[in-house]
Amino acid sequence: MKARAHYLLREEEDDQVAWELAAGSGGSFDPRQVSAIKRWYRLAASTPVSGEYQTIVDVFGGTALTQTSSNRKPAASTAANGLPIAMWDGSDMALMTLDASGTGNNSDTTWEIDVWWNIVNIAGAAQRILACDTAAGASLNRLRIGTLAAGSLSVDVFVTNADGRNFTTAITNGIHHLRIAYNSAGTQDSTASPAATDKMRVWIDGVASGLTAVNIGAGGALGSLRSATGTAIFGAANDADAPVSPQLNTAWQGPNLTIADAILSDTEAANLRLFEVPT
Repeated sequence: MKARAHYLLREEEDDQVAWELAAGSGGSFDPRQVSAIKRWYRLAASTPVSGEYQTIVDVFGGTALTQTSSNRKPAASTAANGLPIAMWDGSDMALMTLDASGTGNNSDTTWEIDVWWNIVNIAGAAQRILACDTAAGASLNRLRIGTLAAGSLSVDVFVTNADGRNFTTAITNGIHHLRIAYNSAGTQDSTASPAATDKMRVWIDGVASGLTAVNIGAGGALGSLRSATGTAIFGAANDADAPVSPQLNTAWQGPNLTIADAILSDTEAANLRLFEVPT
């Protein structure tokens, strides 16, 4: 019995070592391994209703992304490799209740979002990826992410409801992994050559992008992100049957969306980007 028990213990230890090695190489990565990630909206954990996502579950137990209007729910679909995706049609969006405690989706000093997104017709019209402002139902203007008809990815960070800074970088149609991070402790708000000291940083498909920055209104010095209550919106600028700046028909997001309250390490970010890659 002792020999058998010793063998089983050794077998468990070997399995643990194998798991750790696999995790280190990305083979068995799970977003829950990254302590900074506080929201993990996962389509595989969500159950479509009549072929649409009414609720997109947060694996960590936070408030789900929701949409109750029958005209505005993203369709449940699959990428070419079978992974679940949420398909937009120009009138769909999902609502996120902001966490007033400042944890995860509403953290103030450091914040990061990671998501795979299929962008279509980028030269056609402005399309909002994330809106966290008064038009979306937030208590104040905080942050906006989207694409512009000029063919660029755009991020707005607000100092007041009227003032802030806009950051842009080139992007194309197609499936992209977007990693967007804000660090209030950065010593500069943008650089044409990306640096770790930038307040705003953007990676497209794992490659750091240089940013062009201009004032919104009177501009202003960027510090901690403004704390908002209420709701933010994914997929459009406002919650309406005919919304402003919607993600256009056949654009999609998925299979996961994560939000962190700290900037991920390069290894963590790479593992997250390579976890369930839609094609």
